[in-house]
Amino acid sequence: MAEVNQYKDTSNALGNEEREFIFAGHCPNGEAYRIFAYQMDVDGLAQSFYDYEGPAGKGTVRTGVSPKKMALRVCHELADITDGSKYD
Repeated sequence: MAEVNQYKDTSNALGNEEREFIFAGHCPNGEAYRIFAYQMDVDGLAQSFYDYEGPAGKGTVRTGVSPKKMALRVCHELADITDGSKYD
């Protein structure tokens, strides 16, 4: 007779409720960047924010761009990183 192992899955699955992420790496020029992406409720609506640090400087911006696009911007020293640009 074969044994049956019963177990309870106690792992925490990553779901859509996650609201904070950290992205870090190196730009093509070798300089490091770090981006902290999070959502905050503003007037009852969830808004996307990034705290960033890299060749473009250091700061906080509210924008709906993807983390990949944000990393490209942070890696350019002369990037214009502005809040909520309609051109994103």
